Amino acid sequence: MEILSERGTELLQDPVPGYLVPKIAIQNCCCTIYFLVMWQNTTSIEYYTRHSAQDLSQQEGKHLFKFSKENMIKLAHEE
Repeated sequence: MEILSERGTELLQDPVPGYLVPKIAIQNCCCTIYFLVMWQNTTSIEYYTRHSAQDLSQQEGKHLFKFSKENMIKLAHEE
């Protein structure tokens, strides 16, 4: 989280939302990205699923997703 908080302004200025996070993760030698999506946010769930994120849980009204390094690289280059 520290890496992303330092880059917050850059993330907000990203012209293609969602592509900068995997780029930053890869540059910082991260192997996975974990994040939560509220169950009501079906648009995001469909987006992440379409881009190879794994839905790890559906407990407590949240979906926990994971991108592997391979899929982060794919997503980061889809601009």
